[in-house]
Amino acid sequence: MQSRHDREDKITIGIIDYGMGNSGSVANALSYLGIGWVVSSEPKLLRGLDGYIMPGVGAFGAAMKNLMDYGLVSLLEQEILQNKKPYLGICLGMQVLCNESFEHGHHRG
Repeated sequence: MQSRHDREDKITIGIIDYGMGNSGSVANALSYLGIGWVVSSEPKLLRGLDGYIMPGVGAFGAAMKNLMDYGLVSLLEQEILQNKKPYLGICLGMQVLCNESFEHGHHRG
């Protein structure tokens, strides 16, 4: 896990690390804006943050497998759907919200 926090208002964004994606670029952008962030693939470290960003890059099937293996699907369902936390999906990060994909075969979302 990596993290940074500089702002007085203590907003912290979770950057979802699913084993692929450009999380470093997202962390750099948030740092530039003075927004706190945590990069992690561990649900316990991401739970309860103020919002979430899932970076792009990768294939749908592999991304969904990693999200399920890391326990991130249930975390995101709880935080985004139930707790109504803001979510920004960049490219693949938005695609994984779909019910299914036919990229490189058929995969459930």
